Amino acid sequence: MRICFVRVITKFSFSQCHSVYSTVIALVDIQELAYQEEKDRCQRDALRFSLAALRFAAGYTGLFENIDKKKRRRVFNAPYHAVVSHMPVMYRVISLVSVAAEAEERMFTDIR
Repeated sequence: MRICFVRVITKFSFSQCHSVYSTVIALVDIQELAYQEEKDRCQRDALRFSLAALRFAAGYTGLFENIDKKKRRRVFNAPYHAVVSHMPVMYRVISLVSVAAEAEERMFTDIR
């Protein structure tokens, strides 16, 4: 993992390295909160999730601001929108672990 991260960072300039690092840290924070157990959730974590999503959005947008329109649509597609817009609100209402389980179950009904 570290080798891949170092290879990604070397493609950016020195001033962008901090932005890449902070974006990855925000994404790790989002992932940690998204897979948190139901008993460990609290209101403070809901605010933390919203702030991590905001940090991720700011960093991600800054990294990919100079790309053409066609690639921009691919980079800022549904997964980005789901992480930045819907996940913080969903976290306040229900556990995201149960949402992931329901999505997996829906996938199996499509296979039948």
